[in-house]
Amino acid sequence: MNHETAVDALCSWEVNGKTVRPKIIASTATIRKAADQGRLLFARKIKVFPPQGLDAADNFFSLRREPSEEHPGRLYLGVMAPGIRLKAALIKVYSTLLAAAQKMFERYEAEADPWMTLVGYFNSIRELAGMRRLVEDDISARLKSMDRHGLAKRKISQPEELTSRRSSEDIPDILNRMEIGFGTQTADSSKSGAKSNRPIDTLLATNMLSVGVDVKRLGLMVVASQPKATAEYIQATSRVGRKQPGIVVTVFNWTRPRDLSHYERF
Repeated sequence: MNHETAVDALCSWEVNGKTVRPKIIASTATIRKAADQGRLLFARKIKVFPPQGLDAADNFFSLRREPSEEHPGRLYLGVMAPGIRLKAALIKVYSTLLAAAQKMFERYEAEADPWMTLVGYFNSIRELAGMRRLVEDDISARLKSMDRHGLAKRKISQPEELTSRRSSEDIPDILNRMEIGFGTQTADSSKSGAKSNRPIDTLLATNMLSVGVDVKRLGLMVVASQPKATAEYIQATSRVGRKQPGIVVTVFNWTRPRDLSHYERF
């Protein structure tokens, strides 16, 4: 007999010939299989607050809004590659998305513009710096032969950063270039103050992206590992899919238990 059962028995008493058992109130950060645990430990049913409700789309914490022309919404995809380094998985995801967007652009032109700029979100500048080198070398090289995989070749420019490493003078130029769509390139550097009127292929960012950035043409984001705060995850991914449907791909690190837990219940 385990100690929970012993404590439960010691705290019980008789009232008018009926056994009254104590009410147990507990808090936890995880409630997976809570009903099974309560039944096995105390032989009783449990109630969870806040309740999940009758509809998963409408609960105590959030309300899921149906996609519409005014609110196009986002599609979230989870990727995990056990036994493969996170950087190797990111290289393949970046290459595939960039090449697929190029093939869509060749077919549909301006209508595919929202997915031509890939936004990479990172939890630290160290992880971002490592990915920048991979975009410049490995990913650029892979994109030259992606037509072999049924996608399209693509030549990308140097990645841009939206981090604290960039000076305050560079940030306005980056924000202006984020507004430039592929195939249009209507920005005038003499009027906007931008150094270049070429659209951005890849934008690597940290949590600076979550504050005050409102570029409606963005539609594609890759998140490297699950952010520590759920609010940060929601705030960052909401930067895409504002005008057109957005795609958010979260690449999880299989060596991190927290990432593994998120992926299992993605």
